[in-house]
Amino acid sequence: MFVTVAICTFNRAESLRLTLDSLVAMEVPSDLPWELLIVNNNSTDHTDDVIGEYVGRLPVRREFESRGGKSNALNRAIDVAKGDYIVWIDDDVLADAGWLAAYVEAFRRWPEAARRELIAQAYTLFAQRGTMPALTRILSIYLGYSPVLVERWRLRGIPGAELGAGPGSTAPARLGATIRAGGSLGDDTPGGAATSPDGYTTFAHRFSVLIPADLTREQSARRKCRLTAAPRWPC
Repeated sequence: MFVTVAICTFNRAESLRLTLDSLVAMEVPSDLPWELLIVNNNSTDHTDDVIGEYVGRLPVRREFESRGGKSNALNRAIDVAKGDYIVWIDDDVLADAGWLAAYVEAFRRWPEAARRELIAQAYTLFAQRGTMPALTRILSIYLGYSPVLVERWRLRGIPGAELGAGPGSTAPARLGATIRAGGSLGDDTPGGAATSPDGYTTFAHRFSVLIPADLTREQSARRKCRLTAAPRWPC
């Protein structure tokens, strides 16, 4: 894996200096080959002098884009980047010490097929963002099989849901005209009782993700036994 960190800059020499200082201080994985691609978008200040100060301290590669406009600089970076992945950073941002390492870990953890599938479905997933189907699909792409997502309000006793009324609200929400949300986990009292000053935060966006684990050798043997028409020993 080879990673390109790309910066497009225009007349922000001193701001760029601070960004480059933060990149010098980064904790880069020792086994990671990478380059720092800096595209000078026709700056008229001392940007080139600042970039030159970091040659030798960072794996700097300079590029120049004479056409004004950030889109032109971005396209230039894409055209000349050598990395398998491009990680973007602006010239007025200070990178955290673990910033690049976090990206690399994500690249390594997600299988190639999953990354391609995620990109292919990006438009649909973006349109469904914040929904259970979208989260389920994203996890399915990563895991290779569908997890089970259980919304917290569904774990309550009959009859109702804990959906919350809205940020900061103390009033229980209503479903239709008679069913009130709110109440303690497992509370089967009709309508429940508000137990939190902020039902929205407490209940609206909480759920459990259940991911099936691989069977142990013993579990696999028992399953095979039970599927046998006439097992020779008790399963």
